[in-house]
Amino acid sequence: MTVNYNLQLSNSKPWALFLILLRWRGSIWKLVLIELVIFLLMFLSINMFLNHIVPDNTRKIAAEITQWFKSQETFKMIPIEFMLGFLVQAIITRWQKMIHDIGFIDSLSLTVAGYIHGNTDYNRMIRRNIVRYVCLAQVLASRDFSIAVRKRFIFGFMLPHEKEKFDQVDCNFGSKYWLPVQWSLSIVHKSRREQLIDSDYYCERICEEIRSFRNNLASLCKFDWVPLPLAYPQLVYLAIHVHFFIILISKQEIIPPVAQSNTTEMPSTAAILHRWIPLTPAIQFFFYMAWTKLAMVLINPFGEDDDDFETNALIDRNFKVGMRIADGTSDDVPKQLKDSFWNRNIEAFYSEQSIRINKKQDGLVGSATKFAEPCDVKQVLMIPLKRNSIGSISNSSSYQMNVRRRSPRHTNDGNTTNIGRCIPKDAVKGVASAVTTGEYAAHISSPSLCRAKKSSASIPINEESCHVNHGYTTNVEGNVDYHHKFIIRKSKIDNDGMQAVYLLSRTKKYMRLT
Repeated sequence: MTVNYNLQLSNSKPWALFLILLRWRGSIWKLVLIELVIFLLMFLSINMFLNHIVPDNTRKIAAEITQWFKSQETFKMIPIEFMLGFLVQAIITRWQKMIHDIGFIDSLSLTVAGYIHGNTDYNRMIRRNIVRYVCLAQVLASRDFSIAVRKRFIFGFMLPHEKEKFDQVDCNFGSKYWLPVQWSLSIVHKSRREQLIDSDYYCERICEEIRSFRNNLASLCKFDWVPLPLAYPQLVYLAIHVHFFIILISKQEIIPPVAQSNTTEMPSTAAILHRWIPLTPAIQFFFYMAWTKLAMVLINPFGEDDDDFETNALIDRNFKVGMRIADGTSDDVPKQLKDSFWNRNIEAFYSEQSIRINKKQDGLVGSATKFAEPCDVKQVLMIPLKRNSIGSISNSSSYQMNVRRRSPRHTNDGNTTNIGRCIPKDAVKGVASAVTTGEYAAHISSPSLCRAKKSSASIPINEESCHVNHGYTTNVEGNVDYHHKFIIRKSKIDNDGMQAVYLLSRTKKYMRLT
């Protein structure tokens, strides 16, 4: 009885959801129509009773009660959204688990047909009886939790002598749907002893499929045995009805006695509509009651509602498909011929109508494959990744704090030098980077770091394309950015230009992809 509407939602066109709203079977219109009509009739009946039947004194008291409800906003004190949300969430979780546990016989039947070979009547009978007993267990279990299956008279699942055997088993503590499962397992072990099953592994695989099917049946029975606590749906159902009972009183428009006796003044059309047509309360009642009815439908999906599970259809399908699979064997396959793409490249073919849709779709590729990588990269520089500990990567700030500062020393010629991490003069290779700090400049080399006790290297000045930002330099060589942290101290000035001695604390290299 499940209502399927997936075909109407095969695309997201604007009118797709609108067409679904026009459906009747399984719709909210069908669920809420009776309750909505009752609500409107009660609202109009109370209105007519208070305005045209009760005496004036009683009408004044009713008007005061109505005004008190409006001033207190009592109908807002009940957290309906909170309670309904948790109830529907709990029910949908159970409903999804029930769908997962609905048993299909296909896997078991294919395993039986694949592992029990032979075309004789006896072998065929063994395969069919194993499948039939498992289907019988499903019927017996479904009769306990599905009223639709209980009302149906199912024929052909049990033979007369099996019925006698079934009745002989004394079971005073519950249903006996486990008995056909035991019969099927006994037949499997008997077939193994008779060498109808080639190995113990095949025997265990068949038994595992039978146990898995039985576990799903047991799970469905447990959902029926232990429903949600009764107080939870009672609480929500009572809160909904109390809420709208208060609305029935608080939203009434009672005509005062003085205004009623004044026959010369006619009420406006808006006042009449507001008095006799409760539009806002009706809309609120419709959505809250639809939400509640949805929860009530899902709480027992094995009933007779439009959206309940097709239990009878599942039983019929399992029996027909399972017996048909058991009739065949693993040797009953088509003649083996070369396929249509033998020694050919496999091309995907589509109909002329479907190609218009599928040609716009991307293949099963990752999103990063669309990144445009540079084609002119000739060299990639790699540096080791330094870690402070396992799982933690040292960043630039923590590295700078750990750099050891050493006091300057004086050379024999009176010039100041620094001891620490440095780049010696003989490390200058290839195209060098230009570093500058205001009036001082140094021409530094490749970004490798070295350790030295003294640094008295004098490096020629080059003031080409360089940038300084708070003690860091950034220069570009090809596709590589060099970032240097440095300290430059004045050394001496000769005829060739200014020279400097510097301390390089760290060099970073970045590959720029353009």
